[in-house]
Amino acid sequence: MTQATAPSEKENRQGSGPSLRRSVGLTAVAALVATSAILIAYAEIRGASLAHRHSETSISLQTDLINTMLDLRHERLAALARQLAVDPEVDSVLVANVASSEMDEALQIVREAQPERPTIFLVSSGGQAIASADNGSVSLGPNTFTRLRPQTPYTDLLIDEVGSPVQAHSTPVRRGNLVVGTIWTVLPVSEGIDEFFPKLSGLAYRGTDGEVRSLLGAVPETGVGNLAGGGDLRARSMVLSVGEGRRLEATIVPLQYGATEAAGDLILLRDISDALRREELLTMMALTAVLAIILLSLGLLLQKLRVGFRPLGAVVRLLGAMSGGETKMRISGIGPDRPGMDGKRGTASGAVVRSGREIDTLLLAVDSFRSSLDARNELIAVTEQLENARRIQQSLLPATFNLHPGLDIHGRMRPALEVAGDFFDIFTLDDGRVALLIADVSGKGMAPALFAAQASALLRAQCHQFDEPAKVMQAANNALCERNPEDMFITAILAIVTPDTGEVNFVNAGHCPPMIAKQDGTVSLVTTAPDMVIGVLADLEWAAHRVVLAPGEQMLLYSDGLDEAQKEDGTLLGTEGAVEMFRDACATHGRRSSRLLCERMLDRIDAFAAGARQADDISILVVHRKSEDEREVRAPTPDPE
Repeated sequence: MTQATAPSEKENRQGSGPSLRRSVGLTAVAALVATSAILIAYAEIRGASLAHRHSETSISLQTDLINTMLDLRHERLAALARQLAVDPEVDSVLVANVASSEMDEALQIVREAQPERPTIFLVSSGGQAIASADNGSVSLGPNTFTRLRPQTPYTDLLIDEVGSPVQAHSTPVRRGNLVVGTIWTVLPVSEGIDEFFPKLSGLAYRGTDGEVRSLLGAVPETGVGNLAGGGDLRARSMVLSVGEGRRLEATIVPLQYGATEAAGDLILLRDISDALRREELLTMMALTAVLAIILLSLGLLLQKLRVGFRPLGAVVRLLGAMSGGETKMRISGIGPDRPGMDGKRGTASGAVVRSGREIDTLLLAVDSFRSSLDARNELIAVTEQLENARRIQQSLLPATFNLHPGLDIHGRMRPALEVAGDFFDIFTLDDGRVALLIADVSGKGMAPALFAAQASALLRAQCHQFDEPAKVMQAANNALCERNPEDMFITAILAIVTPDTGEVNFVNAGHCPPMIAKQDGTVSLVTTAPDMVIGVLADLEWAAHRVVLAPGEQMLLYSDGLDEAQKEDGTLLGTEGAVEMFRDACATHGRRSSRLLCERMLDRIDAFAAGARQADDISILVVHRKSEDEREVRAPTPDPE
């Protein structure tokens, strides 16, 4: 068995909190019991729901069957009465109003020919029965015929003298317009009902007075007599306990035919004692099986937890002892053919380790976790360094743009990554002119950013050594070629502006052509013959170019991150799109301030990209030569947006 051995005094250093194995075991047990309880409750609820649904369906079917039976029998009783009403012999007896044994025998023959064997009465116009065919199952009093003397065919549910429900149909016998008597056909409701409900153990009738009368079979008074009162037109079912372990299912169906009020309730009784005992037995067996499965699962779970946590406990004790300075503690039982934790072979004196693989896996996981923490710390350190580099690079950009009252200058640089290869600079020369510099180092990231810082310092320094931009570019190029181990290159524009005249002398080292927005709203590109980039070959020369900014005009210097801005689908803004964007921005915001113009240009770039990731560094530098009227304005007009 895997275990950790250590001096007894080290054992006192172990924690006194609850055992992890015990906590996990209790949690798993609670989860298993809760899940089992939920499943059992769900099964019970679903079973009750299905039983209720089955009961409602059964009640509905029985009600429909009884109503169908009543309708069918009423039709047969009416057909028999109509048949007798047109018989001449019946007419003669009713006209004579004399009882005749021959007529009784004739009616008996007609009755025996019917499948239900109904009772037949010939009733005179005065309400006296003068002939009948009956076996004694129906007892209608004389007052029934006297009280009910319909002039048209009549069908209803009646209660005979003993309180049992019967189906009765009366058809008048006419001679011309004169009613000479009526034919009554009567059938007890209980007659032949076992053909429709063959498994009934009893049939009872409860009248409107609440008294229950037995119609068929044995109807125990216990339970049945305690049913709720009548008058309810809703069929229902309930289980009655009648003693000696017997239980009956009572289905109560209102008896109603054509009237809104029921003539009473028909109670159908079925003995369900055996079925309930079988259901209870099956339920007990199912619960026993579920309980056995739960107990078996708990036993297996606890056994697996005990075995599974054994090597973990050994490793925990080992690590605790090692943290306390114990160097002799080891996992006991390293086999003679397996190396121990110190790389040595075990001795035969120890027990064989049966869970070393789990311990090795745990140690490897700990080591992997430590490595991931180291990598995370290194990533955090690199991220902090990049953030510091970003702040330093931003601090190298011009802090103030107010270099001359006749010029409104502003610039923005937004890197694609933490640091950028773009840079720009503005500064005043000794003779009062203003130098504008914008450049783009090949590539993105830390190396181009460092090279950009070096190039920016060299170009600024050379501007104070030479008066002409071409010579400044040549001197800076030679210096950069000597210190370019990564073979990077730079595209750049160096422009020197004379504020009083608006003259701009510049050189373009492979950079994007400047844009000039005139006061009439047109924008033009200042295209020149292509010149070489700097930082590649020494002793090169660059051509000087000259433009003049009229009062009120703006010039835009920018990096290729502007015209190469793109959407998610790869659509580029392009040079024409950049010119149009600058024209719209100047028309809307250009006369207010260069700062506002720069901000709106960046906003329009974001709107064009529509959430697409910025692919390259973006730098823009705007110089606006103020007119005389604009020089009198001390502060830019606020943006209404």
